[in-house]
Amino acid sequence: MAKIVLRSDSDEIKDIHVIFLHGLGGSANSTWLKKGSKDEAWPMWLVEDNRDLSIWTVEYSAPKLSFNSTGMGIPDLATNIFEHMLKTPQLSEGEIFFVCHSLGGLITKQILRIAHDQTNRVEAQQFLGRVSGTAFLGTPHLGSDIALLGHNLAARAILKCTTLLKPSVATASLSRNDPNLRELNTWYKGWSSNAPIRHLILTETKKMYGVIQVVKPDSADPGLPETRAIPIESCHENICKPVDREDEIYTHVKGFISQKKENFMSYG
Repeated sequence: MAKIVLRSDSDEIKDIHVIFLHGLGGSANSTWLKKGSKDEAWPMWLVEDNRDLSIWTVEYSAPKLSFNSTGMGIPDLATNIFEHMLKTPQLSEGEIFFVCHSLGGLITKQILRIAHDQTNRVEAQQFLGRVSGTAFLGTPHLGSDIALLGHNLAARAILKCTTLLKPSVATASLSRNDPNLRELNTWYKGWSSNAPIRHLILTETKKMYGVIQVVKPDSADPGLPETRAIPIESCHENICKPVDREDEIYTHVKGFISQKKENFMSYG
């Protein structure tokens, strides 16, 4: 079950909501820590730099490995999280930005598709009309080699007879060139070209642990019109972990969110 937690001041809900979604194997806390820190969450820097924001994090289960094939893939995770958002009173008004790491970006795209498809549901259309922008940080729009890596790790574990772990449902859904991911991205490109939504796309350029580039450039760039992907000198694990407020990751996200949406609207 997903949890949506308000991280900023609950006594004063602002008109602009920034919702952070972690990725595969991440969490609502650890994913968003400043690089090298065990307790400093960098999303709170945004509140200090812009008092008009309310900061939210989403917690959901997406382990890399599991003991069985149970769990939720992208459509189920998106539906679960979306329904929680609609039932969160403080999120019923105001502009919305999503900041997503890895799998979190795919879930966000699916959330927007679910909202778009519910044409007869007023609250879904109102929600969609309030979404101003999405920041993708290392999102595998066309899948990732991490799924293959998960299979290899599971195979090694089995050979060592230490566990019967295998790739989780969430990991399996990230298979490179997965047809479901291609179809979701095709839909998203078409929808976003006609929707009043802006994007920030940051792509990793370094290998994690010096071994594997988790999200390669062709998958990290969804090919959205009028939006250029920005390469960052970072690996997949750290592309969501700025070092300080001068770090380009933070300055890109901060600048992106500062571009407010002037008018809310519904669209289908």
